[in-house]
Amino acid sequence: MTLTKRTIDLFLNEFEMSGVHLPDDKRAEFVRLSGEIFNASAKFQAGCDREVVISRALKKQYSLPSTRIRSPSSNCIEPKKRKFIYTTFYRHNDEQEQELRKLVCYRDELAKLTGYTSYAHRAQDNALLGTYENAHDFLWGVIQERAYGTAHYREANKFLTLGNILTGFANLVNKLYGVRLEEQPIERGEMWHGHIIKLGVFDATDRFLGTVYLDIDRRTMKAVGDCHFTVRCSKELETISLASIYVFKQQYCHVKLNTVVQRLEFFSFKMEAGKLL
Repeated sequence: MTLTKRTIDLFLNEFEMSGVHLPDDKRAEFVRLSGEIFNASAKFQAGCDREVVISRALKKQYSLPSTRIRSPSSNCIEPKKRKFIYTTFYRHNDEQEQELRKLVCYRDELAKLTGYTSYAHRAQDNALLGTYENAHDFLWGVIQERAYGTAHYREANKFLTLGNILTGFANLVNKLYGVRLEEQPIERGEMWHGHIIKLGVFDATDRFLGTVYLDIDRRTMKAVGDCHFTVRCSKELETISLASIYVFKQQYCHVKLNTVVQRLEFFSFKMEAGKLL
């Protein structure tokens, strides 16, 4: 399957998940449920960081500067005070539970309206693991294996440099997908402020697929977020018989990391890597 056909199939699937293939009455119901989901999600998210008001007696007991708790204060050095602030800030809230129940119920209705067994099945469609059952089995397997513990991670930490991680990632995805990453020079005026690595992405025939920018600086006011690529498309309307999709040939991926700038062995060699999904 070509990359363009895969992209088109994903768009068509996304349109169907949005109810484009449903009759008029069910499309109207889809729009209504989508609005309810948005409202419930927005209200729940807004309530997650809502300040909690405590009594003056508790303020005095735990030597707090205010009767309003605005964050969990995980950096507090006093265990009892830290526990009180944390449990109070995250204590049960009837309004939050009500919005969460609405969100779950509306999502379930929307999933069944579009032909899925549940919202979990809908969310896994076209995901990396393919199906809800695969995701369930994978997560259950992780639970059964359990973690080694923090001591093991501390021992392994000295080997997990950025250069080693990128090299390992490159080797892994090259074996899985058969494409490579190659470091490229940055042209004058091309890049924003910071320590940036520019990588070209190529397939097995050396066909250029896109560009990856690694922003590895730790700096004040650095924007957060992972990556994105841009496409231009249109959809079929009731008065138009043709729907067309135009995909830019060059895909751009921007990956941001907050790490101390170090001299990396990664800078001066060509790196094999796999297809970025």
